[in-house]
Amino acid sequence: MRNARRVSILAAWACLGASGLTAITALPSDAAGLPDFVHGQVENFAAHVVCEDLAPALSKEANFFALRITAQGLEVILSSPPTPAQIALINTESQPTVQARIFSKNHLDPATVPHVPICFRTVPNSMATLMALTHRLVADAPSWAAKGINLSAVGPDVVSDTVVVHLAKYSPAAASVLVRTYGSLLQVAPKSRSVSPSDRFSDSPQLIVST
Repeated sequence: MRNARRVSILAAWACLGASGLTAITALPSDAAGLPDFVHGQVENFAAHVVCEDLAPALSKEANFFALRITAQGLEVILSSPPTPAQIALINTESQPTVQARIFSKNHLDPATVPHVPICFRTVPNSMATLMALTHRLVADAPSWAAKGINLSAVGPDVVSDTVVVHLAKYSPAAASVLVRTYGSLLQVAPKSRSVSPSDRFSDSPQLIVST
């Protein structure tokens, strides 16, 4: 196995079935007493089942980036403004009667589950752009290792809309060289990260939960 294969592709995603991807990001609620869709067990599961219902249709669209659960609800991240079809889909999915049907199908009592708010967020970079840089970094990993800069994990971050790279041994100098080489789409995590036995390269991103 080549050295490049020891660099894990890291994505801020959690798997929601065969076609659904969502990031879970722990953001504080704006006000006490409101549902917390990240930390509340029932609320989080409710957000997940809405994600599962939305993901198949959204993932077919060229501008789809990710679905993200925040404390306040569900965020649909796109790389361009939502299309009329996407707006119609979210308007339908936001209806209490539709969500109640989804909850019932997933063994939740609609009477005890809060409504899941859904909003759009547009980011300037597409997932294809970020994955292209990710694969370029993986391909370049052996040459960086020969210079003493060992990449341990790399992949798109749905929150910052950049590619984040982790180094086996972080240093400001190494981070500066990488950013100068690849530009503003790249962020270098400021902490060292070793490659664990489970880290591996594949054509698909490693699915993890972002916190």
